[in-house]
Amino acid sequence: MHDPSRTGQRRCFDPAAALAQVDRHIAEGRTIIRGQIAVLRQMQQDGLPTRNGLELLAALRATVEALRRHRRFVLEAMPPGPADHAPRPDCSPAVRQAEGA
Repeated sequence: MHDPSRTGQRRCFDPAAALAQVDRHIAEGRTIIRGQIAVLRQMQQDGLPTRNGLELLAALRATVEALRRHRRFVLEAMPPGPADHAPRPDCSPAVRQAEGA
């Protein structure tokens, strides 16, 4: 995996990209939870032990909840307003100069 810190490149925090990624992860987690619930129901119908499956389900739910908390953090980190606050390619903050300065 490429590590930008080793080549002197800096990584910028892109709130919009982070939000899109966490939304994808939450959706994937919910899909996995639904699948686990279906497996557990089938196991119960078949008379099989479900303890480990229930523990996995609890861990999956806790993970999705952590992702939701992370999503709130990302939303708080997003700049208010339109794209004029978007990070610049060089990661330096966009500075507006006052008229005549």
